[in-house]
Amino acid sequence: MLNSTRSLIRAVGVTLILAGLAEPVSMNAQAASDLWFRRTVPGLTADLHSVAFGNGQFVAVGADSTVVRSGDGVHWTSSTTGTAGSLTRVRFLNGAFVAMGPAHQLLFSTDGLSWEARSFPGAVATDVAYGNGVYVSATDVDPYYSTDGLQWTPIAERDPNAFPWVTPNSAELRTVTFSAGRFVGIRAYHPKVFSGSMEYVSSVNGLDWTLGPADYIPLDGGAGTIDQGLGLFAFAPQVPGVVGLHLSTDGTAWNCVGCSPTPMPTGYEVGAAFGAQSGVRVTVLYGFAGIEPRIFSTVNGVDWTPSLQFPTPFEDPNLAYYAPLRGFARGVAAGAGGFAVVGDGGYILHSGPGSGAPTIVSQPVGLSVAVGQAAAFKVVVSGAPPISYQWYHGEQPIDGATEATFTLSSVQTTDAGSYKVVASNGAGSVTSQPALLEVAFLHIKMYAGVQLDGTVGKTYRIEATEVGTAPNWQPVAEVVLPSSHYVWFDTGSPDHATRLYRATELP
Repeated sequence: MLNSTRSLIRAVGVTLILAGLAEPVSMNAQAASDLWFRRTVPGLTADLHSVAFGNGQFVAVGADSTVVRSGDGVHWTSSTTGTAGSLTRVRFLNGAFVAMGPAHQLLFSTDGLSWEARSFPGAVATDVAYGNGVYVSATDVDPYYSTDGLQWTPIAERDPNAFPWVTPNSAELRTVTFSAGRFVGIRAYHPKVFSGSMEYVSSVNGLDWTLGPADYIPLDGGAGTIDQGLGLFAFAPQVPGVVGLHLSTDGTAWNCVGCSPTPMPTGYEVGAAFGAQSGVRVTVLYGFAGIEPRIFSTVNGVDWTPSLQFPTPFEDPNLAYYAPLRGFARGVAAGAGGFAVVGDGGYILHSGPGSGAPTIVSQPVGLSVAVGQAAAFKVVVSGAPPISYQWYHGEQPIDGATEATFTLSSVQTTDAGSYKVVASNGAGSVTSQPALLEVAFLHIKMYAGVQLDGTVGKTYRIEATEVGTAPNWQPVAEVVLPSSHYVWFDTGSPDHATRLYRATELP
């Protein structure tokens, strides 16, 4: 005899077992991107094409002569160079920012706010580098040089053989940088009407150039950018469908990181930036829910690990968290202990310690868990380090809860209520929104179990009758015995106060 509220009972040589089954309980998992944050400039909608760091601040340029500046990568302000046109690239060279655009001029500024326009007749500058006392400019025609940034002369006018052309006017220098005592550039040439390729060129003095290896990446219609850091030159083609970053230690021997055997039509290699001890490379792909940057980091230029990658709905259903990070990136720079990525529509991503008083980037999320389960609250904060944390249950501080994440390993009913955190640094403090913890009891249903000791493969009819009434044996199941000592559970037992069971072998 089994009372369905008891846990274990033996009767008439049959072991009767109660099984407690809990209804499933779900926990809300907060997706987090701990390294990269979306930054905004109020009212900015212009596309940003390039970003550089120098004199203690980031400066980005873009469409409609737009300039945005930030000293920490967190707080940005916008202005204009005061000239009409789209600014395609900015570099920090020889103590000043140099911005380029289509108006046959270069713009110089030491602070990113006040700009001086310098005439660049006869060509449109696409890139500029400085080293060994010489400026070198890549253009849409011949490369130019200057000793003061004011007077520019085509290199070919100084010496027609100085730059290694294939045939006159058949090539153009697309991008150039200076490091380790030499200029390194990428030129595109077009030996056939329907094909093109790129070649590496280098120079010590900016005037006499030597030709490096060719790589048949079609640069027709593309620009590309070359940068340097961590003892490396890095070239990103910036051509739709070409994914991969080309790296070299000397500007002559190159290898490709992340190159796809079959170029993906949805891929776009943005570029790379290098800080004092680390670097990142940025690729844009068309993802499940829009255009997404893929960011990889390195400490040696050789081994790259994911820093920001977007999940699919099958990997993480909480895709809404990632929505603000999506966008078409076009430039990346290192500075202020971090990195900044800029792109279309005023798109800015930042990774780094930040500055000023703490700002909450991601609030803690409310949870509903069952007694005995774990619950974790997390906050993501930006601001000047060091940042301290103190979690509260209601208005009471929680002893030892002084990290960005607070975890209850085994929730009890007394843990229910609201939780918040105060983040503080030397510049101020900020209090998070309260997150509610709901504690649910397990809904336990108890089932009667009958242990059958019989012949494996035989069929047994199980019958039951109510206790306290005249015997009225009713069949409740027929079971083909899969093993000896098999336990069968009566899922209908919760609807009956007390039942007796018997089993009969069928012929």
